[in-house]
Amino acid sequence: MKKVIMILITLCFVFLISTQSIADAERFTRQQFYNEFFIMQKEFKWLNFETFKLIKIAAYKHKVPGSFICSVYQYETGDYCKNNWNKMLITIGGSGEIGPGQIVPQFHLRKGETKKMLNNPKFHIDRSASIIAECRAKAKNNWRKTLKNYNSGFYSNFYNDKYITRVLTKYKKVKKILKNNEV
Repeated sequence: MKKVIMILITLCFVFLISTQSIADAERFTRQQFYNEFFIMQKEFKWLNFETFKLIKIAAYKHKVPGSFICSVYQYETGDYCKNNWNKMLITIGGSGEIGPGQIVPQFHLRKGETKKMLNNPKFHIDRSASIIAECRAKAKNNWRKTLKNYNSGFYSNFYNDKYITRVLTKYKKVKKILKNNEV
């Protein structure tokens, strides 16, 4: 009987932990979470609350600031889609790159993943955050090189200075507004 009770208690504990919100599980309050959302929504007109939550989860998982991910999305598709998230999600670039992260299926999808999966916001955001994290690691945490890698590839020597400057300017502006207290 004691074993059954212990198993039930353990399962309840695991269930409670797995259903906590990011705010409950981390070092910040729900109010801080909402405050950050409202600040970011002013800067990124396409950002809705569900998308913000998905970005925060991916940002935490891949150790990339959510404001950086949003800044990349803004200049990859936000400006061209008139800040409409639904249009951003289905945008296809000139080289076949898809969505707000402009993910190139032939390079960024893993075995068993399909192009159609990129239309799923959760999958798309997680995959683009993982690509940004990989670019950042290869660039040794240099944001400029991270963006070069993300935009033109690891082995390219091409720096799209206009793109890099625009993304970094937006990221620094949002970071300053958030006062380095991004949660």
